[in-house]
Amino acid sequence: DPFMLTIRPGDPAATIRYTVDGSLPTSSSPEATGPISIAATTLVRAIAVKNGTASAVFNQSYFQLDASLAPFSSNLPLLIVHRLGGAAPQPSSREYVPGVLGVFDAGDSRTTLTRPAAHTSRLGIKIRGRSTRDKAKPSYTLELWGREQEDAPAALLGMPADGDWVLYAPYDWDLSMMHNVIAYELSNRIGRYAARTRYCELFMVTGSAKV
Repeated sequence: DPFMLTIRPGDPAATIRYTVDGSLPTSSSPEATGPISIAATTLVRAIAVKNGTASAVFNQSYFQLDASLAPFSSNLPLLIVHRLGGAAPQPSSREYVPGVLGVFDAGDSRTTLTRPAAHTSRLGIKIRGRSTRDKAKPSYTLELWGREQEDAPAALLGMPADGDWVLYAPYDWDLSMMHNVIAYELSNRIGRYAARTRYCELFMVTGSAKV
């Protein structure tokens, strides 16, 4: 439901400047003099400014769910990639497009989208691969972004921290979605390097739609 967000600086002498359009906040951005209305999926970016000096950028995403998803649950972790008004990544493009990521992981319990996210982040996303780019469910490459477009490594789903991630969708090449996973696991268990993996479900949200 829509709600009012209040942001307070750790130093009472500082002022909060913020944006809700994805842009980097500056000392000339709107000042948070009162609660901010959040009525849709929104990326809030804020800084504290004191004596002309700005703090690090605070980023927080809020996801608006369609009512039909309230009872949804899964045995797998759930990932939301919201394009914040943009279209889905296109097979014809090799460029990252911006969005926000929400990671929901309940561990040994069933995962729901109504619980707090384990991690949220700005990101860049593009379609991965060559021969599978036009599939209905392509693979994606993700970059977790910090202040601007620099890598912001994070530990996701129990795996080591990194700024670059792959959402692998073998589609009709491996309908079981197990062949690579088993090979990687065997390699890791005998002490050789292989990519770590976790199964997950992805919600790719385009335009201004609800999740």
